[in-house]
Amino acid sequence: MAQVVGTVSDRPADAEARPGAASVRGTLGQWARPIARLATEQPFRTFVFWPERSTTEQIHRFAHDAVPVARALLAKPWTMAQEAR
Repeated sequence: MAQVVGTVSDRPADAEARPGAASVRGTLGQWARPIARLATEQPFRTFVFWPERSTTEQIHRFAHDAVPVARALLAKPWTMAQEAR
């Protein structure tokens, strides 16, 4: 189980998932890449989202917007390999 803390926003930001307490911040696409990476490299199958601001909008954006984008990346494993280059 991976616990991720952060904010899903419309503005690009620092969206790298790092060990420890660093927050992930960024767009849907920026969130999708570290989720997909953690799902393939670790592999984590469960993600617990801790929004920096606990709002229903943040929970909705993570679950209904960012996670489907990550699943789409995972459906194409070659995409992750190309991004690593």
